Amino acid sequence: MKLKFIWITFFAFLCISVNAQVSSLSKKAQTQWFSIKNLYSLNRFEIVQPQLEKFVKSNPKFLPAKKNLAELYLKTNQDEKAAEFVNEVLQKGEIDNKNWYLLSAETNERLKKYPEAIQALKKFQEYPKLTLILSQKADAEIARLEFIYDMRQHPVDFEPISLPGEVNTAFDELYPVINPEGNKLFFTRKELNEDMYVAELNDSAWTNAVTLPFNTSGNEGAQTISADGKLILFTACNRRDGLGSCDIYYTVKANGTWTKVSGLGTPINTGDWESQPCIAFNGKVLIFSAIREGGYGAKDLYASYLNRENKWMEPQNLGAIINTKGNEETPFFHPDGRTLYFTSDGHPSIGGKDIFMSKLSDDGIWSTPINLGYPINTESDESGLFVAMDGQHAYFSSNREGGAGKLDIYYFKLPEKVKAGRANYVKAIVKDAVTKKPIQVEYNIYKLSNDSIFTYGQTDNDGSLLVTIPSDETFRMEVDKENYVFYSEQFAAQNGTIQKPYLLEVFLSPIEIGASTILKNVLFKTDSYELESESYPELQKVVEFLQKHPNLKASIIGHTDNVGSTVHNLELSKNRAQAVVDYLINKGIASNRLTVKGVGETRPIADNDSVEGRSQNRRTEFVIVE
Repeated sequence: MKLKFIWITFFAFLCISVNAQVSSLSKKAQTQWFSIKNLYSLNRFEIVQPQLEKFVKSNPKFLPAKKNLAELYLKTNQDEKAAEFVNEVLQKGEIDNKNWYLLSAETNERLKKYPEAIQALKKFQEYPKLTLILSQKADAEIARLEFIYDMRQHPVDFEPISLPGEVNTAFDELYPVINPEGNKLFFTRKELNEDMYVAELNDSAWTNAVTLPFNTSGNEGAQTISADGKLILFTACNRRDGLGSCDIYYTVKANGTWTKVSGLGTPINTGDWESQPCIAFNGKVLIFSAIREGGYGAKDLYASYLNRENKWMEPQNLGAIINTKGNEETPFFHPDGRTLYFTSDGHPSIGGKDIFMSKLSDDGIWSTPINLGYPINTESDESGLFVAMDGQHAYFSSNREGGAGKLDIYYFKLPEKVKAGRANYVKAIVKDAVTKKPIQVEYNIYKLSNDSIFTYGQTDNDGSLLVTIPSDETFRMEVDKENYVFYSEQFAAQNGTIQKPYLLEVFLSPIEIGASTILKNVLFKTDSYELESESYPELQKVVEFLQKHPNLKASIIGHTDNVGSTVHNLELSKNRAQAVVDYLINKGIASNRLTVKGVGETRPIADNDSVEGRSQNRRTEFVIVE
């Protein structure tokens, strides 16, 4: 990477000094010099290089030619020659300007000789009459080089594995996205145009990638996929229906078919640039990169929230902790609900654009971004990081040596310091309890710890839903449909697996006498009939159901496991059922609509020999009796 201000300064001193020194040349040399300058201005470097080298030997005191030759070496990536030449000039003391030290810094940085580049910049600062602005810029460059040198001196563990030829080709492959099950890879490939592809993992081998059906003759890419695989958002630029230079588009999979592609419209898309969307773990948050008035830099990260009417709210800038005066792009918000990865050239970086990580605290504050480290980040640009559900393994694009082509997709394990939390997913299919056929229903999922809404939505026509969940939370799910008894469930992801359960098969009972549901989120203190506070949201759901159906009467039945005496368990089950009825009556439900029954340990639904079985047997049941 070039020093950020070297060329402006270099050209300035070059133009000032050249005219004053040309007159010192002979007329023949002047003619040669102007011919060389003309060829140089036309970028005829192969022709002009031997002429310029010969001219420098013949006119060793004509420094403008030496400066042009140093510049030519750098422009044509002859870094070793440039370093040798500049060092020779400095050693002979032939310099006429402090900016030769900038050339020395540039050549040493290219050769990754960072201490030497830093020393050259310090020599640059020692010159008298240096302006404050140039001194400050030199300080910034020294700090940047010291950061790079330190990162390279302390490399992180990194063993990237290039994906096979079914994915990587001689073209660019970038923006990898993996579905929650880990068996589908979506990515963008750039041949003549950018198109979106998908490959599947079968028996530990990737199938040949195929194009997605909604690609066009234009460019589509930088896609993001919802957890259930039914929503794809992507970037397309310069379309007739677009609002700005680049906009975010979407398509939905309904009954196995992708719908017509549409732009997200306002307030997401504007007359400016919006790109690189990331749909969050719960499907209700969209993070993307945009150029907007009032931002912190060129490209900033913004977040928008989906309301109950399925409308995206006005995007909010993620703030000065994340965004800089530079460019922040390619966001990825991990399903742990806390960890954000993105690229930036504004935070301290090794190359032009590095990958960073930030964590979201419980009070909604982002932590100071952490550079993922060398050699994940290099002097080149890195971007498009995707981290798997386990929080440990990642995919990204890189053009490093050893790949199949230009940008290739690599798989690797993250260093401990920048791992995300564990997450997993829960699948459910909802069926009619009588016909056993799938039914479409509304669902709400809440965090049990504070009863805040986590996500919500509607199952597909086949009754299925899939949501990703952080591993450090327990959740309750409510399922509703007109003319059916409500249903609730509780689940959590721990140690990378779904505990109770992984696959939910939900049976909804039509409203009729004998229909029942287990109140799985009604909890009691151990060996007590005192309700836990986590039970109140579920009991409120019972209240609302009874209010909505005023002609129904119900029986509340208490059950226990077999720990303790039969008499004790029978009494405990009655008292627990009564505690539920008392709560409902206190909330306005008429007492003549409710009956209490305790059956103790007599009706187990699981084996009492296991902790999990006993947990299922300790339950409160709601049954329609009239």
